[in-house]
Amino acid sequence: MWREMLAATVRLQSPLSVAVFAPPEQQGYWDLARDHYGSNAPMTAYDAVGQVIGAVAGGQTSLGVLPIPEANETAPWWPDLISMSEDGPRVTARLPFGDRGNARAGDDEALVIGAGLPQKSGLDRTLLAAECAAEITTARMLKLLTAVGLVCTSLFYCPRNFAANLIEIEGFVPISDPRLDAFRAGLGPALHRLLPLGGYATPLSLATLASAG
Repeated sequence: MWREMLAATVRLQSPLSVAVFAPPEQQGYWDLARDHYGSNAPMTAYDAVGQVIGAVAGGQTSLGVLPIPEANETAPWWPDLISMSEDGPRVTARLPFGDRGNARAGDDEALVIGAGLPQKSGLDRTLLAAECAAEITTARMLKLLTAVGLVCTSLFYCPRNFAANLIEIEGFVPISDPRLDAFRAGLGPALHRLLPLGGYATPLSLATLASAG
């Protein structure tokens, strides 16, 4: 009931529609989106992640629900956000935020992309993209992030013209943070560019939900 009430309140504030990566064999993402955004939110299923990104970037839909990145993916979707303009889609949320609700069996998790800047919630994760020369290893980046006082919670690699790295950092860290200046300086000319890819409020853990109950 609370999910439906909150979703209805959001729709009153602004139009809301959702594009979901939901091929026939992976319907869990549809369930996550439906639970989070409510039974009356307009939703469209797509068979390919590129279609979801295109729908959000083109303004056909407000939000896009995509699989959470994993290590060693052959064709990750997140590098596509790097090539977008500064006002292109960015990560805004992670699903599920609390319990799994009515989602079908499985442990699917998703990231949500949309327009707008991330808002500080008090318990956040920040996503950055670093394009570097190929010789920059993930071990070197992890060591440097620790040295400048940033806690890296995950780091994924995808080779492109420049090696693209998705960096997840604990906390709300704007691109202007002085620690990121130190990170840039530590990588020197090997860093092609460092871009914000959004962020999200950290989902509530089972322990937190249990204590609240």
